Amino acid sequence: MSALPAVHTPASARAPAAAHAGIVWPIMADKLAGRVSLDADLPDRLHAYLDKTGSIAAPQLPERLLPTPDQESLPPPLAIVGVDPPDLLWKAYAEIEQRTDGYRPRVLVCEPSPEALLAGLGELAARRGPNAATQLLDASNIEWFVGPDARSELADYLREHPHDQLPKAVHATPGAPAAEGWRAYAEIVLQAARDQQRTLQHQMVRLRELQATHDPRANLRSGQPLRVLICTTRYSTYMKHSAADLARSLESQGHTVRVMLERDSHTRFTQLSYAHEVLALRPDAVVLINYMRPQLGPVLPPHVPLVTWVQDAMPHFFNGQPSLLARPNDFAAGSIYPDMLGRMGFHPRRTLRWHNPASAGKFHAAPVRGRDELRCEIAMATRHSEPPERFAERNIRTLDPKTPAGRAAERVAELLPATIARAAAPGARLLPELRTLTQSALARAFGGEPAPSAFSVLMHGFTQPLADLMFRQETARWAARIAERRGWRFHLYGDPGWAVHADLAEHARPELLHGEDLRAAYQLARVSLHASVCGLVHQRVAEIAFAGGLPVGRRTFEDVDRIRSHALNVLVGTQPFDACMAGTRERAYAIADHPELADAAEQWRRLGLELGEAGVLAVSAKQERDILDAPKGPPPPPDRAPGWIFVDLADSTFADEAGLERIVERASDEDHRRGLSARIAARCRERLGMDGFAEAVVGMLRQDAAASG
Repeated sequence: MSALPAVHTPASARAPAAAHAGIVWPIMADKLAGRVSLDADLPDRLHAYLDKTGSIAAPQLPERLLPTPDQESLPPPLAIVGVDPPDLLWKAYAEIEQRTDGYRPRVLVCEPSPEALLAGLGELAARRGPNAATQLLDASNIEWFVGPDARSELADYLREHPHDQLPKAVHATPGAPAAEGWRAYAEIVLQAARDQQRTLQHQMVRLRELQATHDPRANLRSGQPLRVLICTTRYSTYMKHSAADLARSLESQGHTVRVMLERDSHTRFTQLSYAHEVLALRPDAVVLINYMRPQLGPVLPPHVPLVTWVQDAMPHFFNGQPSLLARPNDFAAGSIYPDMLGRMGFHPRRTLRWHNPASAGKFHAAPVRGRDELRCEIAMATRHSEPPERFAERNIRTLDPKTPAGRAAERVAELLPATIARAAAPGARLLPELRTLTQSALARAFGGEPAPSAFSVLMHGFTQPLADLMFRQETARWAARIAERRGWRFHLYGDPGWAVHADLAEHARPELLHGEDLRAAYQLARVSLHASVCGLVHQRVAEIAFAGGLPVGRRTFEDVDRIRSHALNVLVGTQPFDACMAGTRERAYAIADHPELADAAEQWRRLGLELGEAGVLAVSAKQERDILDAPKGPPPPPDRAPGWIFVDLADSTFADEAGLERIVERASDEDHRRGLSARIAARCRERLGMDGFAEAVVGMLRQDAAASG
């Protein structure tokens, strides 16, 4: 940015800045104590500075200093030279404060003149009040380099943080006296970038040498404890917590674990950060949550196994980028989607399907003392507060309604409410219907069969999240109406957005930390709700039960039908059929002769449904073929038997508002509540516990090492 011509007006034009500088000075001296050297006579020198500089024209600023979160999730820090006038610095602060993802880019403020700093803050106070200047001085993401040594102090700071991301540009405040020297500051940043590049080249040489001296497979085959590096980020709602929980489980099993987490909310990792950790730990395996090896860059040697822990349906899992195909030493564990596996190329031996696990150590059932403010009849913890219509509008606008993808999204949004409304009807299959709806909307918009990647991106990036919003918020409205009707308390935790929600604001409560606060809330609620179109089994269910609370879930018919599917997966191919249906010639099982089917039939009966016909369950030729053709392996995962996790769907799930009310009323019997909670917790510990997940991941790595020789 080039400097504007000076505007020569009487110095009295800056009288407001001078007056407010007197207010700002003690605040500034206090806030910057120990960080910046300020002379006590600085206010006395201010008037001479103001007389010398005169009035400064309002500068012309760029439209944006930072990209929006949609454009770049973690933009680099900003470097600003000159504080008087304060417009550029205040604009940077305002843009950063608008972010909602928790990341606050660092701002490196360089001002060689302490008088200019005081004048600029005084000017800001005159325009926006003293609190505005205090906000800047309190901001933890602003580093101040003030005085004649500002340049050398900036250089020292960059040397002391050699792995930090650097600013991509140095912005000079237009019209500021300091702006004339901005090139010297830009050269300091450029020199730091050269130093980082040289260091990275040296690190890459050491990483290549590591391949010759370090053999992870030897430790894996020998059964010795492993060294595991877990890479996560603090800019997440769940990943940082799950990474810490996994680390504790692995450490309890004898392994050495290092978790990479940014030191504060203003830092982001660079290639140097990852290279440093790999060289320091020499890991036998690396766990990367939601991302693939190519996205980490070349700093992970190819001989080190990498486990992609899939927790969310990230777009890059489905868009078919050839550069993201799995490499020979890559593994996937977690919520593995069928269309992801087929597209990303993971070897079947290197995949582990497992729902997001929960820590039974963090969420334990020891009695909570006090915390009466958390007591309620119904609790629900979810961050999904955005109104569905706003989510749809925002994403359709991003896709552009004029494009086929945008038109398909509009069609999906139009038809989704009816699909959700019939989710509990006998015969409904919610997830397959969501897939069919997405496929047909795309075919209609494109005028033919769309690419598989287009389907995956729309399904997992729009249809499913929008359906989840509708499903969860309708469930919350049921709870709100019940609470109002019965005089019960409904607590809605999770996101500040609930406090301004049109229908649910009165039930909003402060967000709870993932740990003791959330554990207490689960235990002190009569019931805690779970609702997701993806199914009943979820880490939230396990956390609630581990904490001594009672999880209750909103079921669909598809959830109920999974009980039947699970039983058939056990029987078909292992037990002969008992009969052949006269009309359809389909082969069938006598329900009473097979314990798995008898249990399923009893579950259906308690829900008011009949399994099969006249005591016989027919199996279509397609069902039989699908089961026989499925890869053989360990027992079916938990989502195939939600009735097993929830013990009794009639007591722990609901399909409508009346059903939820009956369950909450039934849970007022404390013996019933505690007994059901304990039984659900025992089953979750077996199938959804973090310790079991940690063992399974290590087991997968060891088995692959043994099979690879």
